[in-house]
Amino acid sequence: TEGIVGGHNLPAAVVTNIANDLVSAIGEVSLLVRFIIFSALIVISYFLSVLTLRPLQRSMQERKRFIANISHELRTPLSIMKAELEAALLQGDMITKRELLEISRSNLEEVDRSAQIIQFLLNFSELETRLASLQLSQVNLSRVARKALRLVEEDAHRQRIALAFEDVDGAVVRGNATALEELVLNLLKNAIRFNSAGGKIRVKIVRGEDGGIKMSVADTGVGIRAVDLPHIFEPFYAGSNVLKKRKESAGLGLAIVRAIARLHRARVSVDSVVGQGTSVGVRFPRYHGR
Repeated sequence: TEGIVGGHNLPAAVVTNIANDLVSAIGEVSLLVRFIIFSALIVISYFLSVLTLRPLQRSMQERKRFIANISHELRTPLSIMKAELEAALLQGDMITKRELLEISRSNLEEVDRSAQIIQFLLNFSELETRLASLQLSQVNLSRVARKALRLVEEDAHRQRIALAFEDVDGAVVRGNATALEELVLNLLKNAIRFNSAGGKIRVKIVRGEDGGIKMSVADTGVGIRAVDLPHIFEPFYAGSNVLKKRKESAGLGLAIVRAIARLHRARVSVDSVVGQGTSVGVRFPRYHGR
């Protein structure tokens, strides 16, 4: 048989060759398309796996830091007790009764400190369960903040720290008054603890453009280094510039603040400058009365 291409009669062998060439070309294009699709699937799978594993990796990193922070908190009092007891043993019969009493008193303080850390840890482990069982209703945030300010007023006055409060009418949010009071108290206690004598603390409640309520607690204290900001909400975490002022705290205040904020679907933000102070903001969603 003969084929007709472009109006000319061609031998069958030529037509067959042309057809084979076309099939081969189509096969090569098809192979290229399959390769592109396969490569695209590999790239998409890689990015999906990264997105899927990232929260898990972040959770594992937080868990590691959490364990490291607890270990550090418990290691400190144990190291102090060990050093003091070793010093007493080295003195042998030469140690005086007064020195023994001082070492015993110091060891007792460190034992109490360790017990306090463990108790804080147990309370924190139960926090989310306790928060999940709380009933939410309409809460006047200004009223809660005023009550919290009254509770810390004496402590602030003792350290010569001035308290200021500014709010708006109708600062209503959906929440639990007890939990919100604990949130504000933790912010205020941190602001007092890491402030300086003669410093100031300003609590401000404003209404956002979206109708939500934002509360901020700003102090004139030591501030937080930029490298520490991503970790300050982790339990038992403390930046190097606040370690000297952390002795009376277990480092759970901001972790509790974050847990309570999550319960209220609120977002927490922190702005800080070392040596100038810190401002912690909590933004609550708009309350529709339902």
